[in-house]
Amino acid sequence: MRAVSMLCPFPYDTGDVQSDSIDVTLIGETLMFKTRFAISWMMALSLLLLGTVAAQDSGQYLILSAQYGNERNHVDVTNRLKELARRDRRFRISDESMAVDPDRGHAKMLRVFARGPNGRERMFDFPDGSVFDGAQFRSWGRGDWGDDHWNGGWNGRNDNDAGEYLILTAQYGNEYRHVDVTNRLKEMARTDRQFRLDFRTFAVDPDEGHAKVLRIYARGPNRRERIFAPFASRFPFEMGVFPKSHSSAFSWISPGQIESLARILRDVLQKLDHTLGGPPYNLSLQDRPFLRPREGYWNTIEDDFHWHLQILPQIVRVTGFEWASWFFYNPVPPEIAAQCLSP
Repeated sequence: MRAVSMLCPFPYDTGDVQSDSIDVTLIGETLMFKTRFAISWMMALSLLLLGTVAAQDSGQYLILSAQYGNERNHVDVTNRLKELARRDRRFRISDESMAVDPDRGHAKMLRVFARGPNGRERMFDFPDGSVFDGAQFRSWGRGDWGDDHWNGGWNGRNDNDAGEYLILTAQYGNEYRHVDVTNRLKEMARTDRQFRLDFRTFAVDPDEGHAKVLRIYARGPNRRERIFAPFASRFPFEMGVFPKSHSSAFSWISPGQIESLARILRDVLQKLDHTLGGPPYNLSLQDRPFLRPREGYWNTIEDDFHWHLQILPQIVRVTGFEWASWFFYNPVPPEIAAQCLSP
């Protein structure tokens, strides 16, 4: 026994070694069991949470747009509703929760437009003071809903927004000084109400003390370009033709633009002939001026000038006062002229 003990590197006998092996095996199995139990518990909890989220975002209706206010005054609050949705909790409808008061002192509501499983759109109304719960709306908690191209007003998609022309851009001012007001016009369009046109409307006066107009360029159903001048045309039936895309020089016109321009001129001049009996007219091309290359001189001409055609029927006689003062008398409002030339 003593010789065995000397040759054996372990301080314990064979029985002690077997006992330690059993203890180590039991400890390993216990740790393995605890690890497997923890993994199983975490997987179950994850599935439970995913099921809860899916249940919260499994509503039938997908939100397209949201308006807050009333029929008279209202604003788009879709982005604000997305912010509240990401908090994923109920809230009470009020001007504070919507962060805007479009009609102070009057009753308001949150109006939500959504698309159902059958593809039809439906309107949901939540008056001030009511509690909003987004569980009935699909993907509510993620806030990834909303239609950027949704063009409905307070009463949804109706005939009021089914216009014939699509606005491309808008300019405010006159022939000499004007500014782009397209974005401002979009903001006002979202309030879906009429407004009186003056420099205060656009918060800018590009030519102080002189007459100005809002000029809207739009594309018709046949994708041709059109021009609108709501008021203050200088002459009866004065018209202009502008290219849709910006270009300072007529010489850069593309073959496709030439074909479109030819069709527009044909239609306009035929309508003018049939409506007014073929009056004489001046057709002028307003092109960029010729510039000799000179360093530092009018480097922004490409942005400053936009070529266009002007059609001026000679219906009334222009007096010396008008030419001298640049104040013109137009007996035919452009709205009436447009009606007369409409098909």
